[in-house]
Amino acid sequence: LMTLLQIYLPEAGLDNESDVALRYALRANTGELQRNGSAQLAELPRADRVDIIIPASLVLFTEVKLPPVRGQKLRQLLPFAVEEKILSDPDQVQVAVGARDVAGMTRVAIVDRVWLDSACERLRQWGMRPENGYAETCLPELEPNAWTLIWDGNDGFVRTAVGAGLALDSMSEGGAPFALRRAVEEARSNTRLPEKIILRATDAAASVPDLALWTTQLGVSVVPGQDWHWAPRFLNTANAINLLQGDYAPSSSLRELLPQLRPILLLAGLIVGVQVLATGADWWRLNREKKNLTVEMDKTFKSAFPDANVVVDAPLQMQRNLADLRRASGQSQSNDFIPLLAKVMPLINPAIGIEAMSYDQGALKVDALFRDESSVSELRDQLKTVAGASVEASNPKEGGMAVRIAISVGAR
Repeated sequence: LMTLLQIYLPEAGLDNESDVALRYALRANTGELQRNGSAQLAELPRADRVDIIIPASLVLFTEVKLPPVRGQKLRQLLPFAVEEKILSDPDQVQVAVGARDVAGMTRVAIVDRVWLDSACERLRQWGMRPENGYAETCLPELEPNAWTLIWDGNDGFVRTAVGAGLALDSMSEGGAPFALRRAVEEARSNTRLPEKIILRATDAAASVPDLALWTTQLGVSVVPGQDWHWAPRFLNTANAINLLQGDYAPSSSLRELLPQLRPILLLAGLIVGVQVLATGADWWRLNREKKNLTVEMDKTFKSAFPDANVVVDAPLQMQRNLADLRRASGQSQSNDFIPLLAKVMPLINPAIGIEAMSYDQGALKVDALFRDESSVSELRDQLKTVAGASVEASNPKEGGMAVRIAISVGAR
C-alpha cells in the first residue's frame, strides 16, 4: 500500500544540524493517518511520497492579473507580476499559481527562494524528494461564509478562502491582531466580508482571546470552534496551491517514478507470464494433435496401399495414387487434356483460328488468333469465370491479335 509522509518544516528552516525535531504525519495514500509525532530528520519514517507543510508566516497570498500565457513564459513573468506586492528582489521569490476567478484575477502564493532551496536540498540529502509543498494557511477546513482562524495563544493565521489567507501577528493589548483588522476592512470594502470567524485553538494555546472584544473591534462575529490538530486529521489539499511548481516540480525520472509504477509493472509481468504459459500449453497440445493425426494418416495410407515401401507425405501420396487408379480404370481427371480443353473451347469460338496447342503435366496452353483488342478484352472477362484460366500473353499480329490462353492443374 502506497504511503505519504507529510513534514511540517520549522520557520527557521533546515540547517545542517540533524537534531531538529520535525513534526510529521505518515498516512496511507487514501489519507488515513498511520502515525504521527516528532522526530529528527534521520529518524523520520520512509514513505513512497513526501509532502512538506510550510509555516503560514513564510507564505504571502495575493491576487494578480496575468496574461494568457503558459509554461516557461508564465514562469518567467510571475516574479515581476508580484513585484509591487513584495519588498524583496523578484528573482529571490518562488511564485506558485492557483485558480483564476470569474473576474480574471489569479490567486498566487509567494515564498522566499533561499529558504525553500535550503529546505529541499536538506531533504534530498536524506533521500527525500518532496512532490508537493502546501502553506499551513490552506490546511484548515472552510465553512460556508466563514473564515477559519488558528490561534496558538500569541499569534496564528487565518484562512479566508480557497487558496487565500494570511499570517497574524500578536494581539494588541488583548484586542484583535492588526493584520486581521486590516483583512476584515479590505473584505468589507470588496463586499467579501464573512458572516463569522471561527477561532480554533492549537494544543499550544496558552489562552483564548476575548472573543466578545474581537467581535466588537472587527464588526464580525468571532466564535469558538474545535481545537486544531493538523496531523490526526485528513488534510484536503485538492484546492490548495502547490508551492513546488516550476523549478521545484519533482523530476519524472524513471528511478523516482519506479515506486508508483511498481504495482503496474508487477501486474503487467503477471499477465505476460500467464499469457506465455497459456501459449506454451496450447502449442504443446496442438503439436501433440498434429503428431497423432500424422500417425493416423500414415496408417490409413498403408492400409489402402500396402505395397508402398516409403511414406513421406501420406496425403500427397494418397492423392497421386488415387489419380493413377482413376486413370487406370478409364476415369478422366479434372487436369487431364480433354477436361481442360472442354473448359476453354467455348471461349475460343470467336477466334479466327487456333495456331498451336500444348499440354504438359496438367497444364494446357492454346495459341489462338483473335480479330482485335476488343475481342481479347472480352476474352479476359470471360476467363475470370474459369478457375485457373488466364491470358498468358497478348501481342499484335498481322491479321489480328495473337493470344496465349493457359489453364493449369488447379482448374475445377
